[in-house]
Amino acid sequence: MRKGLRIVLWVVAGIFFLLFAVVIFINTRPGKDFVRTRIVSFLHTKLGTEVQIGELDYDLPTMVVLKDVLLKDQAKDTLLAARQLKVDIALLKLMSSNVSIQQVYLDGAYVHVYRKQEDTAFNFQYIVNAFSPTDTTTPTDTSTLQMNLDKLVLHDVHIKMDDYAGGTRMAYDVGDLNLTMKELDPYKLNFRADKLYANNVRAVLIQGRSYLPAKPDTGSTPVTLNLSANELNLNNVYYDQQNLENQFFMEMNVGQLLAHPKNIDIPGQQIDIRDFLLSNASVNILMKERSAELAKEIADTLVDENAPESVKWRVTANDLNLNNIGFVMNNENDPHMARGIDYSHLDVQKLTLDADNVLYTMDTIGGVINHLAATEQSGLDVRELKTRFEYNPQGGYLNDLYLQTSNSILQDNASVKYPSVEAIAKNPGLIQTEIHFK
Repeated sequence: MRKGLRIVLWVVAGIFFLLFAVVIFINTRPGKDFVRTRIVSFLHTKLGTEVQIGELDYDLPTMVVLKDVLLKDQAKDTLLAARQLKVDIALLKLMSSNVSIQQVYLDGAYVHVYRKQEDTAFNFQYIVNAFSPTDTTTPTDTSTLQMNLDKLVLHDVHIKMDDYAGGTRMAYDVGDLNLTMKELDPYKLNFRADKLYANNVRAVLIQGRSYLPAKPDTGSTPVTLNLSANELNLNNVYYDQQNLENQFFMEMNVGQLLAHPKNIDIPGQQIDIRDFLLSNASVNILMKERSAELAKEIADTLVDENAPESVKWRVTANDLNLNNIGFVMNNENDPHMARGIDYSHLDVQKLTLDADNVLYTMDTIGGVINHLAATEQSGLDVRELKTRFEYNPQGGYLNDLYLQTSNSILQDNASVKYPSVEAIAKNPGLIQTEIHFK
């Protein structure tokens, strides 16, 4: 009896020391290199494409680091290349369907996703197919899966998507991005950020002809996206949009954008901003043939007095500041005017604005302008504008007005009232005006 017990104890002790030795070994550099080669071999066999991992480091069960990563697609083009990928994750929580990520750090990355004109699948589809379950009769239950991400850090990241079949090409170059999250629920589309900092970001979007068959109208409920953030800090941002089908082109440069939103309720169509600062920015819009209808749709959406009840956007800003803003718009569908402000061919420069209590809805705009100055190519030179103003479906007013241009000064009050736009269209005599100008 004692002899049998002694043997069992020796076996248990041997297993324990063997496991201990394995744990010690896999935490050494030779052990990590051994694990790395096994992972590379497995992925190469599973995917059938070139896979490289220059170095693997980890601190189980919380941290995994991959360096000099390379993954090629089936056409031997680079799908993913990264100098370093670090993930701080609670691996033990994965067993309870909880993906808890403290930080994702990506440095020196290049991603190229594409779909050729004659294809229906992207170049990463083979990865999805390789790891998809063979039994598709039983749907995957994701209702119990929990996910959270505390921090995302990107440095020197370049992402390209060339969808020649769908007619869309995108390119994103990110110098630095630091995102801290409050809530992440991709299944309910809840993305609530604490702070977003970005520097040296370049984005290009080109929309052309789609060669894909039109999707049938299933009458499904539209997707509701919930976004919010406590602070947005963007610096040196460039955005270029080219709609080749509608011949609509927009180019935007942002030197600095700093905002502290109080509430961003996309489903509820309400945005409340505590303060908003935009400095050293420019917007250039060009509309060619076939873009006139698109421009009219945008204008009608911005101010629509007959908007349906379902459209009830409301935007407020307690403190709004614009410094050194340029805005150029050319609508080549309309001829140039010989005199006056040509609203189809605008060139506004050196725009500065200091405003409080700004309100915008689908039919009302108002606020307090403490200072506004700008120049326009027609010769308009506004050196100072101050006023309390509002425009609504029953009229509008300019109170405590002070307007100084290069040639004149205008000040005092003005107001106009009417029952509705429809009413005065039938009877202009219903308009009531009160004007006191110096």
